[in-house]
Amino acid sequence: MHDWAVLNAYAQYHPRWFESADAYTPGPEHAGVFEALAPPGWTLRRSGLWYVAESPRATSATAPEQGWKIHVAVRSQDSPACLERAAGCAVDAAVPFKFLLDARTVAEVNGKLWPRASGGKFMTFYPPDDRAFLRLGDVLAAELDGFQGPYVLSDRRWPRSSCVYYRYGGFSPRTLLRPDGSRRYVIADRDGSYVSDVRLPYWHLPEWLTDPLAPDGPPAAGTGTAPALRDGRFRVTSAFGFSNRGGVYLADDRSTGRPVVLKEARPHIEVGSGRLDAVELLEKEYRILRALFDCGFFVRPVEIFEEGGHTFLVEEYLPGEHLGRHTIRTNPLYRAGTTRTALDDYFSGLRPHWVRLARAIGAAHRHGIVLGDLSFNNVIVPNEGGIRVIDLECAVEEGVDPPVGLHTPGMAMPEAVRSGGADRANDLYALGAVVFGSVMLANAMTELYAPSRRRFLDDLTAELGLSGPFVELLDTLMEQPGSGRAPDIDDVAAALATLPVTAPVQAPIAASGPVPASGPESAQATASGPAAASGSVSAPVRTPAPDPAAGRPAPHPSPASPASPGPSEPPGSPGSPEPPRRGTRELARETRNSALRYLERTATPERDDRLFPADPAVFETNPLSVAYGAAGVLHTLHHAGGADAVPARLTAWMADRSITDDAYPPGLYLGQAGIAWVLRELGRPEAAAELLRRAGRHPLLDASADVLHGLAGYGTACLRFWRDGYGDDFLDAAVRAGERLAETRLHGPRGPYWPDAEGNVPLGYASGGSGIALFLLCLSQAAHDERAFALGRSALGHDLAYAVRHGTEFEGFPAMVPLETEADASIVARCYWDFGSAGVLTTLVRYLAVRPDDELERWLAPLVENVHHKYAVLPQFFHGLSGMGNALLDVWRFTGEPRYREAAWKVAEGVLLFRVDSAEGTGFPGEQALRESADFATGTAGVVAFLDRLIRADTGPAESPDLVVDDLIPLPAR
Repeated sequence: MHDWAVLNAYAQYHPRWFESADAYTPGPEHAGVFEALAPPGWTLRRSGLWYVAESPRATSATAPEQGWKIHVAVRSQDSPACLERAAGCAVDAAVPFKFLLDARTVAEVNGKLWPRASGGKFMTFYPPDDRAFLRLGDVLAAELDGFQGPYVLSDRRWPRSSCVYYRYGGFSPRTLLRPDGSRRYVIADRDGSYVSDVRLPYWHLPEWLTDPLAPDGPPAAGTGTAPALRDGRFRVTSAFGFSNRGGVYLADDRSTGRPVVLKEARPHIEVGSGRLDAVELLEKEYRILRALFDCGFFVRPVEIFEEGGHTFLVEEYLPGEHLGRHTIRTNPLYRAGTTRTALDDYFSGLRPHWVRLARAIGAAHRHGIVLGDLSFNNVIVPNEGGIRVIDLECAVEEGVDPPVGLHTPGMAMPEAVRSGGADRANDLYALGAVVFGSVMLANAMTELYAPSRRRFLDDLTAELGLSGPFVELLDTLMEQPGSGRAPDIDDVAAALATLPVTAPVQAPIAASGPVPASGPESAQATASGPAAASGSVSAPVRTPAPDPAAGRPAPHPSPASPASPGPSEPPGSPGSPEPPRRGTRELARETRNSALRYLERTATPERDDRLFPADPAVFETNPLSVAYGAAGVLHTLHHAGGADAVPARLTAWMADRSITDDAYPPGLYLGQAGIAWVLRELGRPEAAAELLRRAGRHPLLDASADVLHGLAGYGTACLRFWRDGYGDDFLDAAVRAGERLAETRLHGPRGPYWPDAEGNVPLGYASGGSGIALFLLCLSQAAHDERAFALGRSALGHDLAYAVRHGTEFEGFPAMVPLETEADASIVARCYWDFGSAGVLTTLVRYLAVRPDDELERWLAPLVENVHHKYAVLPQFFHGLSGMGNALLDVWRFTGEPRYREAAWKVAEGVLLFRVDSAEGTGFPGEQALRESADFATGTAGVVAFLDRLIRADTGPAESPDLVVDDLIPLPAR
């Protein structure tokens, strides 16, 4: 999964899909400047967000591949004028350079959300040698005197300049392939060996070099925050986080002895569609907080000051948690044993927060202030009680301040999103979104596809018994006919104080609970929610732990023991699952068929960079992979309808691509082994076999052990080809892969493991021991190798030993072995296919099918319970409901017990809530529900694969769409 800065970057260029910068049509202003001044012979070509200008005197044979390069940073409103001067200098010096496409892209790169290591870089110059570097830098510093721009954090500033910077690095994009398909930038050291071209948000000089402008190496200015500020009054103790705007720090106020929060703003960082300066916004925030804090609902400002060119707002520190974490932690649907009484108690406890938030909005409006961007993350629930609103960056004083044009996904009126405006009606909408998200965190999904909010509310009303007046209030707040038409805030506060959240009649409570979101700022950008129905109003509800940003306190890992998982049939397990709602099967069939049409109709074979709309990873890896590329979607089309169901033009697009070792890694889900698997399915046996044999000779084959992109995945593909009659050499290759895994394993107190390239120890199916264990199980069956079985069983035991519990309740698994210094509260349990219980269950049930195992048998019910629920953050296969439902179908397939199939149907009810209907058919959201996606890992193809298998399970064995070799695993007698 990508961080928010990356997702945001790829979400800029199309309203429905993630797209690379190549999809952007720039304004003419920058190209026009160059064309007006460039002499004959100079060329201009586009590369992503950049125009590259090259001199006729510079050729690939003479241009260096690395060296000292110069950057220019400037405010977006000044970019054409700056370009005219700077380009003239470069043309005169015959130095090649590049520059951003237009002023809008300059504003993006200068923006708060842009990755810090590359923030602010408007122009880059590539001098051929040190003499040219020094000469051009001096010329630029003089010519651009007076221009201002953000400090380039990766660089040092040129002496006596406010916008010229420099660093050492690669000139041409020289990269090396990683096992996961991404690329690592490299430069050559003095011996000619490749080392990483480190791109960090602070100065880094290769160890064999000295700075030609500062040979003694003075510290770079402006690249960080001193530990003590304001003449030593504020001593920074830790950082809450960083963005391109600056950091947010915890500090001690030595004058009072109290902790405070420091918010940093770097000059010339541009925020929102209004491109407002971060420093000016911080000063405005201080002014607005001073006007509001006396009302008791807003954080108290201490002071604002400037130091080292940066501005710092000092606020009181309120120990507590933001409202998103608070709702996740206290919502009984996230815990076992939920009753209707517990649910009503939760809403009763949350009601005062809603009322206080409404009163905070009312107080702001009475002061003539609009909050602008209200979300879960800027409402704090202090330990001492009440609420406080923080982070008023987007607040405006009516008639005084311009709107910022920044919003949190799912928390603003569509009109405000389009216009960038802010008014009182939008604050009321945000209040409704907070209340809605307190019941079900589906806010980002509702922005992606507006009808989904009504769908979720109708479902929650049926499942949880939400009262009619409560739903009507949400409608009043969130279905306003237009900007400026807001209900009276005092009436809203009174309604929130008195309206029943749930109806007094007994309604069923969901049989399983939601899985909150994973990732940065998940509380306001996720789509998780409460649980699915089963049983009476007093029936207990078992749910897994929240995911990373959910922040449930103090879960802790503990070694597994044969008795530790719990009873074989705990309350809430699908011992007697409620059948899916009437019509679910029909809706699933309609959705599957419509989604298959969607996959075909969204294909773009005229493009080279991708065949289907996909996760941003398709642009950062390769266009063919099973996880994110064409192979995964075509695999789903084949799995659902056979080889004849895949249009010939789409098969040809994939088969005609050049697959080289320097562009495609060897692995199963990201590289050659998986592509070979799908080529085999599509009737290209010779090409498939040749490609898999080539994968076995790939220089990166031993670089990773896991199923996702390492040896275990390659070995799994070899077993598939051997079983399909492609030759015993594939079994031999699988055996060698198993032997290599045995040689490279390390052994810890909880069993064998394989660390990744960074030295971490991943857990789970995709990257951890569980996936490796399944390959070793299949290898043991194929080669009759007891050693492979024993190693695999021990690897599975290693993962099980890191189960996370809250008290005695099993919650799931962390993504990797926690560090010894990691606090219990920061360990997050997961229940998904890639990381968590669904992936562990995928392997465990197959071991049980091969051989009885008392310990694994005791684990079965808790694992099933952990993935058996209707609501989760996303419907996807890798990290969402579809992968969880598919694991339940695995349990059904290898136990023969229909209750597990019915449990999977209940999961499907939650999946179907995420439908996105369009002219092409039915699609599903991709990562964080920011855009639609067709890929297998995060999007529609993975969802369709699960739904298709589930539908087929009603009438037949329904093989898994996952890349497994299940014909080596015995099935129960039926």
